[in-house]
Amino acid sequence: MALIGALALGLISAATTQATANAETASSPTTAGAATNNLVVWRPSNGVWYTLDQSTGAIANWQWGTSGDKPVSGDYTGDGVQDLAVWRPSNGVWYTLNRSNGAIANWQWGTAGDVPLSGDYTGDGIADLAVWRPSDGVWYVKNPVTGEITNRQWGTNGDIPVSGDYTGDGIADLVVFRPSNGVWYTKDGVTGAIANWQWGTAGDVPVYGDFTEDGIADLAVWRPSNGVWYTLNRSNGAIANWQWGTSGDVPVSGDYNGDGVQDLAVWRPSNGVWYTLNRSNGAIANWQWGTNGDVPVSFRR
Repeated sequence: MALIGALALGLISAATTQATANAETASSPTTAGAATNNLVVWRPSNGVWYTLDQSTGAIANWQWGTSGDKPVSGDYTGDGVQDLAVWRPSNGVWYTLNRSNGAIANWQWGTAGDVPLSGDYTGDGIADLAVWRPSDGVWYVKNPVTGEITNRQWGTNGDIPVSGDYTGDGIADLVVFRPSNGVWYTKDGVTGAIANWQWGTAGDVPVYGDFTEDGIADLAVWRPSNGVWYTLNRSNGAIANWQWGTSGDVPVSGDYNGDGVQDLAVWRPSNGVWYTLNRSNGAIANWQWGTNGDVPVSFRR
């Protein structure tokens, strides 16, 4: 179930760039428990990725990208290591840097106005190149290894695309959240089965994650007006709410302590602090990492 898709920042979108500073976060290519998350920010002003391993204090920085790019980290080579990747709206090119061996690869896929998403839409264990086009609601997906292309229409202008596995089959589904009515529209990436759920309201930020540890992504939104996370388990209808964060924060869910459970986490641009709440035992941890203007990225070790 690795490689399901931040970025959303994360890319869901920072207003949708603060909200979708997170098409990278929401389209994060990792599921809860798949690996422990580092603290990572990407700085548009210099294109540098700053990473902190909070368990050891180890710091690493890489210059990859330039102002205007969108971070779309994922494993694009299948070596099990998350690569540095940015998508450049001005030319539609994906630039990836393999952290294992330093290999560089570039692909032209997408055009200005598209929303880049990282996820495994073909089930081969490798992140695909994917963009969602608001103007026509089409998902354009290209396998970086085979070159295979698939296009599917799902969603409409104004929707927020969310990359992830909402059926538990290990393949990313087509999912959009519609702010105008709070409805999630999902289309199974394998069977094409369609399902809709009303969960959330205008102004909410959709968040990708498995908050019930059943191997299937839940419907989850974070509400900036009150800092509450609202989650719905589609398997049994169970609802859970947690207050964590405040207006202006950016939700960046992930497993930050390595216990295999998705934590509640927000990054605060005003002070660069990450605030995490361990759902297993209620433990709270805070780390200062990043500065105003950075983009937080959900990133595996």
